[in-house]
Amino acid sequence: MIKRKIFFADEKSIGMHLRPAGKIVALASKFVSDIVLKKTDDDTGINAKSIIGIMSLGIPANTDIFFEIDGKDEEEAWEAIKNLIISLSNENVN
Repeated sequence: MIKRKIFFADEKSIGMHLRPAGKIVALASKFVSDIVLKKTDDDTGINAKSIIGIMSLGIPANTDIFFEIDGKDEEEAWEAIKNLIISLSNENVN
């Protein structure tokens, strides 16, 4: 099991909305590992393959988000998710 946090930057102060959430769901769904997204490290978290779950977290702009990934492709899944979050953060600048 992998447990990681990453900073979700959003200079527009929108926070996690439908477009980035949809990209996370689409990417997470490509992996067989269980992928849990958490708003704080203490949360129980939600299935990152669920758009409704991600939207229900109400993740604000410019905050750490937490992932727990468990399965045979967990390393690949983390690298892909990490790169996506970095890409999304870069899109939100300007």
